[in-house]
Amino acid sequence: MGGEELDIVPCIDVISVFLNEMTRLKDYAKSLNIKIADPTPRLDQLFKDTLEEVWKLKKCYMEPQKLSTGKGT
Repeated sequence: MGGEELDIVPCIDVISVFLNEMTRLKDYAKSLNIKIADPTPRLDQLFKDTLEEVWKLKKCYMEPQKLSTGKGT
């Protein structure tokens, strides 16, 4: 149950307004009758692509670099 801290410290108005607005928007969104495709497959692929890109970059930075000695190598 939330709100127990209100017995200890005063309410912070800007946070209360924000939370009330979030509740209002959540209720409003539930009342909309629109059909949208499930974004889960696209988000899964985005996540996988991002991991692949990041790990490629990390691997590039983690591998020892061969330095030229200036002696024909």
